[in-house]
Amino acid sequence: MCRHLRRRWSVVTFQDLVEFLHTRMSEPQPQKPGAEEEEKPSRAYELGIRSIPILCIGGFLIGVAGIIAQKKSVMNLGGLIFISGIAIWGLANGGDLLRQMVQSIRQGSFKEIAARPVSFVFLMCLALFFLFLGRHVGVDNF
Repeated sequence: MCRHLRRRWSVVTFQDLVEFLHTRMSEPQPQKPGAEEEEKPSRAYELGIRSIPILCIGGFLIGVAGIIAQKKSVMNLGGLIFISGIAIWGLANGGDLLRQMVQSIRQGSFKEIAARPVSFVFLMCLALFFLFLGRHVGVDNF
């Protein structure tokens, strides 16, 4: 008779399942080396993302104040500050997406990229779009 057929069967209760899940969930998860480095964004990205709400909201409020006060120079200043927030948004997201792609290429192999070229091309196009948007919004309006 086969070895696996001679195995002794026992009844598993719901309490056993709960205890098993509790012990599995309480165990610390093993982390692969370098996992912490992947998840942490760059300092430039953090500063850029934190400055976007300040620039956009501040620029919008300055622009509204310029419209109310009928001052074209104040309205233009508010618009430029608002547009600079959008430019920083594009540059920060595009730059960080490109940085993460380079890190994943360094960690992976070319075979993995060749197996899934659509995701690589999509991420590359998305990164280039953000960089293009940030550059053109910033250059065309300043």
